[in-house]
Amino acid sequence: GVVAKPKETPSIALVGGGSLTNDNTPDISISGGVQGYTVNIYEGGSKIKSGVLGTGGALTLTLDTLATDKAYTLTAKFENTAGEATQTSTPLTFTLDTKAPALATGGNALTINSDKKTLTVTLSENINPSSLVKNKVHVRKQGTLVDLAVTSVTANNNILTIVLTNPIPDTGSYLVSFEAGTFEDPAGNQNISLTTEADGVVIKPSETPSIALVGGGILTNDNTPDISVSGGVAGYTVNIYEGGSKIKSGVLGTGGRLTLTLDTLATDKAYTLTAKFENTAGEGTQTSTPLTFTLDTTAPKLVTGGNALTINSDKKTLTVTLSENINPSSLVKNKVHVRKQGTSVDLAVTSVTSTNNILTIVLTNPIPDTGSYLVSFEAGTFQDPAGNQNISLTTEADGVVAKPKETPSIALAGGGSLTNDNTPDISISGGVQGY
Repeated sequence: GVVAKPKETPSIALVGGGSLTNDNTPDISISGGVQGYTVNIYEGGSKIKSGVLGTGGALTLTLDTLATDKAYTLTAKFENTAGEATQTSTPLTFTLDTKAPALATGGNALTINSDKKTLTVTLSENINPSSLVKNKVHVRKQGTLVDLAVTSVTANNNILTIVLTNPIPDTGSYLVSFEAGTFEDPAGNQNISLTTEADGVVIKPSETPSIALVGGGILTNDNTPDISVSGGVAGYTVNIYEGGSKIKSGVLGTGGRLTLTLDTLATDKAYTLTAKFENTAGEGTQTSTPLTFTLDTTAPKLVTGGNALTINSDKKTLTVTLSENINPSSLVKNKVHVRKQGTSVDLAVTSVTSTNNILTIVLTNPIPDTGSYLVSFEAGTFQDPAGNQNISLTTEADGVVAKPKETPSIALAGGGSLTNDNTPDISISGGVQGY
């Protein structure tokens, strides 16, 4: 009996080519022999599969289940029944990969770059860039259901780069989720549904805030004033400081603006406030130009010490000294009353004007006689620059010592220069009634 000893060298390959598969029962093509030859497949020194060549000296064998994802090296031999062969094939080396790509472990899968638009996601293995499906990628703030707009998704080895259309608008934690089938590895394994762990975004705003009193100016009588803030981006946190102490916070709205109502300011004084756009770590690169304003909630009143009212020598001009400057345009002349003490009749007033904290009242006629006079002001007669109106006020009495300029004429009643009356009557003329 002739025991043939094949001399041909087999060729083996994965059906479909390549050196990577996700099929754990891959098909192997064998060629280069003679129909009827027995071919044996070996891994190392172990025979794992056998078959008989068909027409054309070729055969396709389906391997039994490969149990482990790893690199395999197989060889083939055409052998006789005694297990004899002269030639061994060139080794076929391929990798079995049946695992779907996943997120890298350790909580560092997601990174949000400093431009606040570029996100990188690290995967467990390289992926095929052409397999990416952009509309299956979702970027959301943790706890919300609203996707941020995505411009592009690209892959480089095991790194996905996601570019957002707009920068992330505010501080917080963000998630990236991938629907099943968003990408696949080079072996053809597609991802299952995946979501990254939250990444806390520590945005460090670079913009400089602008702050001002609502309505403008640097003086107010409102102890809970409104402050306007602008110059940032919607969603930024703005903090207001007095000295080193944070006194108010808020979040910018549409157009990067916000109006904040300060908590009650306890003291009338000059305040200097600054603003910063900050992240949750209290970081911000720019501080606003200081806003300095004065809080004045005290109504103007008469000076103390009994010197509020002075009646000038012309007996027509009166001056009243107040505790602070007043706004000249606020004066209401018909709320000013000048009366002799003990009477209820007003003297006619021609004008009332102010310079700083001095009110000047000009009477239509001179004060007609000696006595004490008062000036009273109804509530709301005038107001200070901060807008505080006076309450009802009355000056202390000012005694008028008139100094007549007329020359009297006197004579004995009945004339002459001789009388026997030791209580004679004297006639006086040439003055003004009441002198």
